[in-house]
Formats: sequence, C-alpha cells, structure tokens
Amino acid sequence: LAPPRATASSKLPVIVFYYGGGGNIGSAGSGMYDGEAMAKKGAIFVNIAYRLGILGYMAHPELTREQGGHSGNYAGLDQLAGLKWVHDNIARFGGDPAHVAITGQSAGAGAVSTLIHAPLAKGLFQAAMMSSTCSLGAGSGGATLAEAEQIGLDIQKRLGVSSLKQMRDVAADKLVALQNESQVGYRLTGGVRVGPIIDGYFTPASKLEMMQSHRMSDIPVIANFNSGESSSPLQAAKTAADYRQIAARLYGDASAEFLRLYPVSSDAEVAPMAAKVAREASIANASRNCGVMQAQYNKSPVFIDMYDRKHPYTPGVVFADQNPATVGAYHNADIVYWFENQDQFNRFRATRNWTAWDRTLADEMAGALIAFARTGNPTTAAVKWPAWSAQNDAYVRFGDNVTVERFNAQGMQWLAAHPVAGGGRGGRGAPGIVAGRGPRD
Repeated sequence: LAPPRATASSKLPVIVFYYGGGGNIGSAGSGMYDGEAMAKKGAIFVNIAYRLGILGYMAHPELTREQGGHSGNYAGLDQLAGLKWVHDNIARFGGDPAHVAITGQSAGAGAVSTLIHAPLAKGLFQAAMMSSTCSLGAGSGGATLAEAEQIGLDIQKRLGVSSLKQMRDVAADKLVALQNESQVGYRLTGGVRVGPIIDGYFTPASKLEMMQSHRMSDIPVIANFNSGESSSPLQAAKTAADYRQIAARLYGDASAEFLRLYPVSSDAEVAPMAAKVAREASIANASRNCGVMQAQYNKSPVFIDMYDRKHPYTPGVVFADQNPATVGAYHNADIVYWFENQDQFNRFRATRNWTAWDRTLADEMAGALIAFARTGNPTTAAVKWPAWSAQNDAYVRFGDNVTVERFNAQGMQWLAAHPVAGGGRGGRGAPGIVAGRGPRD
C-alpha cells in the first residue's frame, strides 16, 4: 500500500512485513496486518506471502540433486524473492529502496532474523524489527541438510509413493495433513515437523557462526516483546504459599536465592510476579541478548521495547480461546498498535472499546516504526527511545504510558543460569511464549 499521491520521486520509507504462525499457518491477507494506516502516515507498506509447513520447508535427496546441492527453505526463498521484488520495483510506487525496514512477528520475526543472517539478502534492507522474538546470533539455524532430507524421505514413505515425481502428483491437502500441528488451539501429534534448514545456500551456517564471521547484515534492529506472552510453571500458583512451594520444587536448594530475587509477600503479588519471572526467563532475556550480541559483534544499534498495554475489551464479550478478564498483553497483541489498525478487531462485532489513549499509543508506536524505517532510529518527538547499551540497559515500555526503564539484569542472569522444565520455551517458533494466542474476531 502506498499514499495516493506518491510518485517515483517521493522516496518514502518502506516497511515490509512477514506474518507469524509457527511456519505452519498465517496469511498476508489478515486484517491485523493491513497497512492502510501506515500508508496514510507516509510510508509504503508491503505484505509478503510465503509457503508454509511441508510445502515451505521440505528437503529431499532428489530435490537436492535437481537444485545443485541444496533443497528445502522454500519459505525463506519466497521471503527473499519478495524482498528482491521490493528492491527492484518499490520506487515506482513512491518507495525508497535505500530505506527498507523488514518487520515480522513470532515466526515472522524468525524470518526476519534468518534474512538478517543470510548473505543472499545483504543490501536489500537497512533496518529490521522483530516482535516476539529477536534472535541475533541465537539458535542453531535449523536442521542440517542431511537431517532434513531424511524427514523428506519419511514424508515420501508416509505418502506411500516411490519417487519425487509421484510426490508431486499428490494433492497438497494430503501433504498438509501429515504435519505435526500445535496452532490455534489444536495439538496434533505423531505428524511430521519441518522447519528452517542449514542448507549451505540460503542458510550457510548457524546464526552464531554467521555473526562471528561478520557475514550477516549489520543493521539497526528493534527487538519487541510483550509482557503477557511468556509461560512459567509459577503461573499455576494462586497464593503466596503456592508460589513458594512451586519455587522449591523448581529450584530446590537454590529456591531461597530465587525468592530473594523474585519475592512475594501477599496473594495479590503472585500473578504479576509469576508473569515477570516468565518473561524474564525467556522472551525479555532473548530481546536483551540481541543487544548484547549486537554490541559484541556488530556496530549498529539495537532498540528494545516491551509492549504492556491490555486491550480494552467490550464488556461481556466472549471468546472461545481467551478470557478477557485475565488476559494481558498477549502474543501478537502489539501488532495492531504498530500498524495503527485497531479497528480491525471491530469489523464483524464489537470486541474492543478503544480509548483515546489507545489511539494515541498506536499513533506514537506507528510513528516510531516509520521513523525507524526512514533513519534507522525510532526516536520521535513523542517517543524518546535510547539504543540499548551495557551501561544504560534500557528498554521502552509501551503501556498505560510510555517510559524508559532498565532491565532486571541480575534476576535475568540468575534465571538463565537456572533453567527449568516447562518454562522459558513455548510454541510458535519463539522462545518463552505461550502456545495460546489472543482473541480472534
């Protein structure tokens, strides 16, 4: 989408978005990802579709031979192809190919991270925003090509066919039915799980190796996380006594130190403290680590934020998969603020009573994102956003107001040194996030 009066000489900043969905679901056509408001604010907005699941990632020995030594990663190659199209054509719509920010949420943030680490994508963008979660230099980068080819052979066996040619004759829905799925409230086990691959072509090596060898793109980054999207066994606690009991089970002899760092003195303190532990053990720590890794290996800044605004739900509204009374700043809740398209949630029925502050907050967040695409710095007159450094340890909190705060580095480092089962890693392709999602329309 482009402003109506944009011309080839406008040279407007460009925002490219990759949707999430765990690499198995998602659509560029979702109303939450509409870019009309961003175009009205003076940016070019591009939504890029890509293949998903088995169709997006499956490798196979015969495909590897056909393609000269690599296969799989078709989702990533689709994402790259869209970015190349933007680079070559966006000026005709009024965009500036020298000021492109790639953005993504959840698995889409993973796509952005992969593109940052991919040499084939160098020079196609100048800034990146990752929402839930940032992963500079982190993660294996995927299965090896040999491992992924074995998964492809397993898929062939499950289909009951004897060759790649016969696989190509199978209806797509039969391929999709083989996937191991844990999205939108379903959990189908026993299927095939596919994903990104270190194929030696699109992904030459792990993210850490790409960072250490300076083969990745050294660009400014925004790392966003939401305050209510992480999970911890402590969130099962209803009382302070429950909290301490669970802490003793999780941390054993170290529980006294944990309770010193994350204390509760009343039942009312349990839920917010457990949520704090959940995010600081996982997604907040991952976002902060992007600053740490960037400072160690690159020169460009990282700007970190926490989205912490609960949507104002319409009284009495009911959802099948979420409780408006208890839900917080859930996974994906921030996107309608970044793109200033909150009314998408009221298209078919009234689910939100947006307040004047929600409108202002969306205007300020969208303005910061456009400034970031234009200059590589999200600071505006309304949002003073310092780059992260070891000295300031700063992030911006977008909540009931906008403030600059400091990470609880001591607690986060302790939690990182004391990982627990059942916490710190969730579904949907990002560490530490809840497998559930926010209410649908």
